[in-house]
Amino acid sequence: MRRYDLRGCEQDFKTRLLEVLSKGLDKEVLIFIFESVPDNRLREIINAIREKNGEVLNSLKFNELDWTIVVRVNSLNE
Repeated sequence: MRRYDLRGCEQDFKTRLLEVLSKGLDKEVLIFIFESVPDNRLREIINAIREKNGEVLNSLKFNELDWTIVVRVNSLNE
């Protein structure tokens, strides 16, 4: 399990998140923390994760400023 703190990336965090998913960490569970975003932007991020063959295990706003998404990277052969 790896944790990626993307709070400093501001609007570019989606690009960084997808970059990490593209590394091919087969069956790895990743935790991403980032600054809170509007619901429609969060839905866009979750859809992008799924397109990169990731499975969203959990999504949680844990305080007024920050959000976490827990993702499992599925095998590229599935």
